[in-house]
Parts: sequence; C-alpha cells; structure tokens
Amino acid sequence: MLVPSLLATLSLAAVHIFGGKLRFLDVIPRSRVLSAAGGVSVAYVFVHLLPELAAGQRELQAANLIWYSIAMLLHFLVNDYGLRHDHPRAYHRTGRWLLTAAVLGGWRLGVMTEIAEPALATLFAFVAGGVVLNVLKEELPDERQSRFGAFFIGVVAYTALLLMTQ
Repeated sequence: MLVPSLLATLSLAAVHIFGGKLRFLDVIPRSRVLSAAGGVSVAYVFVHLLPELAAGQRELQAANLIWYSIAMLLHFLVNDYGLRHDHPRAYHRTGRWLLTAAVLGGWRLGVMTEIAEPALATLFAFVAGGVVLNVLKEELPDERQSRFGAFFIGVVAYTALLLMTQ
C-alpha cells in the first residue's frame, strides 16, 4: 500500500504545482471542466465518503484509494483555481508550495502513525465538510457564472462509477 499511496500523493501534489498551467480553465463563464470537477468532488463525498464514515470501515482498499485520489485531484484543481484567481501572486509564490508540502507531509505522517478509529472518523468528517464547502463556494457565486449542466454531469457520472465499483 506504500507505493500506491505515494503515487496518489504525488499526483495530488502535482495539481498544486502545475494546475496553474491549465490556461483553458481560466474563462468566464466558468470552465465546464471546473464545474464537472466540482460535481465529482461532491459525488465522492456523498456517495462514497459519508457512507464509509457511517459504516466505520477500518481499512481503505487499494481501489477506495484510486477513487479518493481522482476525486481529491479534481477537488484540488477546483480549489487551486479559486485560490489562484483570488490571490494570484501569493498563491503562485507561496501558497501552492505550502499546499504541496502539506500533501506530502500528510502522507509521510500517515504512513508513520496509527490513527485511532474515533480520530479517523473525525478527520473523514472534516475532509467531507471541507470538500462540500469549497465546492459550493466555487460553484454558487453568480460572478463565477458556473456551469450547472457540467456540474450535474460530473455528479451523475462519478456517482455511477462509484456505484458500479462498490
């Protein structure tokens, strides 16, 4: 599980470093890719993460890791876009590197420590709430001119993928 989790972590860290190079995302009305990515993030939380939390599953299987990585990678892309848009200089100079270090440091801490079940459940709840709040912050404001159709397609398509693989 060490190598797959490291690969997933490096993928997530790469979004913080290179996400700003995806110029096709920087359009008004909002990029369909960003809206769909937000939908994927929300679908992951409601269809996979919250039921997992409720069931109190102890171990993540190599496949729950793949779906988590895809959803979080897309969520990071949406979140980073917002940060890059709202704080361009600070995010490019410092913010993306701090977030990259947090992802890598979190992985290292995770492989070095055992987290008690109640603490793990609390962390999952925190992640779930953070994802939902960040996606809503990015998708709801009128000035973003978000694409509800793309958001909905992201939700439905990713929900279908999750349900087919469970």
